[in-house]
Amino acid sequence: MIPWSLSLLQTGQPDYSAQWADYYRSMGMTREADAIEAARAGGGAAAVPQQQPQQPGGGGGGPPGGADYSAQWAEYYRSVGKVKEAEAIEAQMKQKVRETELSPRPKEI
Repeated sequence: MIPWSLSLLQTGQPDYSAQWADYYRSMGMTREADAIEAARAGGGAAAVPQQQPQQPGGGGGGPPGGADYSAQWAEYYRSVGKVKEAEAIEAQMKQKVRETELSPRPKEI
């Protein structure tokens, strides 16, 4: 793996790691933020955060009642030519709608 600072020099990309660390902290993901800051400070390779397993019922993995940006992600992936990724997101969206329609609703009193 390429050291953190060297990879930035080779790619010519700006370093947004501080912003990502702030974002992760704001989302309560302190372990990921600490890993970014440690890699940045030490000049070593960044640790890749482990992906959390999806909750049963799937979906966006966001908080219940939270915003679902799946359509925007699908649109973005299409705009950059990643049609397979866009189709996968759209399939997840359709599955989520089907699950919602099929799930029993509580009876109103």
